[in-house]
Amino acid sequence: MYQWGGRVPFCVQWKGKIPAGKDYDFPIQNLDILPMALIAAGGKVDPEWKLDGVDLMPYLTGKNSAAPHEKLFWRFGEQWAIRKGDWKLVASAFDKNVPRLINLKDDIGEANDLSEKNPDKVKELTTEWKAWNAEQKEPLWKPAMAKKKKDKDGE
Repeated sequence: MYQWGGRVPFCVQWKGKIPAGKDYDFPIQNLDILPMALIAAGGKVDPEWKLDGVDLMPYLTGKNSAAPHEKLFWRFGEQWAIRKGDWKLVASAFDKNVPRLINLKDDIGEANDLSEKNPDKVKELTTEWKAWNAEQKEPLWKPAMAKKKKDKDGE
């Protein structure tokens, strides 16, 4: 069984292929399941697909000791985030879409906003998130909160 950093459970088991009883400390994402399952079934990932996920097998088996992702990105309605190393920049309607900067190594509970003390890091991560987001297709659906706002604004 593997758990992502002991924080959010992500369990995987494959007897004879993945060593049992270990924790995996690098961040992974649910988008890693597709390439991992596809390759495990004997298929191949076409680079033209530009998947955000990666095949985790080399990492979970110990063949690759590096982190599978340099950066992770999220977006959902008006919420968005980027994680790069120990840094996480997150914005949501709860914070009036003003990004909050967190150092996860020192503050796993995300209680302390470091954005005022680290404006260059906020700018760097915002720029990287915007570049990633520009490559993505528009979502085919919006969360209920975004739909209500759109209805209220009369759009």
